[in-house]
Amino acid sequence: MAHRQVDRGPGARARPSTRGRRGPAGRRVSEGEFREAVAGYGCFHPPSLDKPLNDSGLVLGDALAQDDASGTGSHAAVEARTTLAPAMRTLSARDRRVVYLRFFEERSQSEIGRSLGVTQMQVSRLLSRILRDLRRDVGPA
Repeated sequence: MAHRQVDRGPGARARPSTRGRRGPAGRRVSEGEFREAVAGYGCFHPPSLDKPLNDSGLVLGDALAQDDASGTGSHAAVEARTTLAPAMRTLSARDRRVVYLRFFEERSQSEIGRSLGVTQMQVSRLLSRILRDLRRDVGPA
């Protein structure tokens, strides 16, 4: 049976002691399992968004990313990446490169064509096919 040491001060929480580390049914708990359990101790009690971060008066809620009026903020970007990631993994390396060059490096179709050794028209057709495949794989919006 694991013993608990309790600090009776204001706002104190019980902390597991390091003596007699045994799990359910008396099974010995490894050091790694014990540390993992202790690390997750406060996971169900997240800090308040009104908690001050420092002396500047900035609170935790102010530090979180917020979407702007156009909907292109970081939350929308995270959602887009999460939605697209599985579909992107199904693309060939060449198709992923075309998407990267076009949408992350913001290169023109002509520049991409020169990089790949194809014409601008072929890049246009490649992009049309890639985007059609991605839309199909992601499903309706």
